[in-house]
Amino acid sequence: MTAESYDADTQNLILSGFKSTEPVEFVVEYYHNEPGAFTFSYKVPHDLTAGYSVPPADCRSWVHFPDSFTIEPFMTTSVPVSLEVPAGAITKPTQFEFWVVVNTPPEAIMPGITQRISYVQNWLVSLTVRPDVGIY
Repeated sequence: MTAESYDADTQNLILSGFKSTEPVEFVVEYYHNEPGAFTFSYKVPHDLTAGYSVPPADCRSWVHFPDSFTIEPFMTTSVPVSLEVPAGAITKPTQFEFWVVVNTPPEAIMPGITQRISYVQNWLVSLTVRPDVGIY
């Protein structure tokens, strides 16, 4: 796998040589000043990036991350997120998007009003399909 380019404005990282049978691990860092149990979730985007489709229905089972994690005050924690597309799993769409969401613990900001902040990381996936090899 090779990093082809990175756009600092859009934060898009383009990789080539991804082998669909091998998981690729990305590290996500979140900063905070209060302890808490943060949760991860997978989401189908409501606002897609131009040129990308909604993910295949079984894409959720390809994305791996911990259900929750705790961060102590004034610390940074790296949390692994991986995508493993099974060989031959799909052929269309070959370009799709999904989101990995980190949710802060609910916080009461006023009586009867609770606030929760979510950080979203978009994953833009472009698959190459060859009849002799499959997805790679």
